[in-house]
Amino acid sequence: MGRGLRPAHAERLASALAPLAEATEAQHLVGLIPTPAFGHSVQRLLAAWAEHPGPRGVTVGAAIAAAAHAHQDARRNPHLELVVSGPTSKAIHARRTEQVLLQLIAEATHKILLITFALHMHEHLRAALSAATARGVIVTVLAEDPDDNASFSGAPAKSLSDVFVNRLRWPTDQRPPSGAALHAKVVVIDEDMALITSANLTKRAASDNLEAGLLVRGGDIPPRLVGHIDQLVQQKILRKAPLGSLPT
Repeated sequence: MGRGLRPAHAERLASALAPLAEATEAQHLVGLIPTPAFGHSVQRLLAAWAEHPGPRGVTVGAAIAAAAHAHQDARRNPHLELVVSGPTSKAIHARRTEQVLLQLIAEATHKILLITFALHMHEHLRAALSAATARGVIVTVLAEDPDDNASFSGAPAKSLSDVFVNRLRWPTDQRPPSGAALHAKVVVIDEDMALITSANLTKRAASDNLEAGLLVRGGDIPPRLVGHIDQLVQQKILRKAPLGSLPT
């Protein structure tokens, strides 16, 4: 849980927990910081505390604050992990793209940024994104669109229509006259983890295709990727579409 809380929020929670003796006395703290992600994190904490009674609030709070600070320190030193799809060999030991993608989405507590050329929803990805939005995570999707690229034959999947997302587009009038494609494939979680991969957000790319990428945990690369997209939106190179489902 410490990973999901900013140190300042964790310290505030620790102070509020200090005088309490058990989880039943702390239910009001779900709203201490008025954000869905914070409330969800506190609910998880209280459920775990109730299942394992014994420690007093001061101990629980100290552990949460320490974990939040430890995670912040770890972010300053990025860790790289190879991620692959397709055929395997004895020359490489790496986790699979689909496994990593679903785990990252499950770990998200605040924000998810998905950038992809092709987007085809499959059952596990849709379930993971739906669960993320249900716990208050803000999901933003930037995907290629046939309305913006005449040579693009695909379309955002209809199955994503029941997932509440922020959608971004790269309009035709903001692309070079000679044409250009939205070809990046990036997943950024909470601005502290980024999967940079050759794999599109499709079932085949995540499992069967020969793909490779890097998972970056910590460091400045994840927030810089988010900052890049934010600045492109501010410059109106990327444009926000109505909140809700992707177009079909």
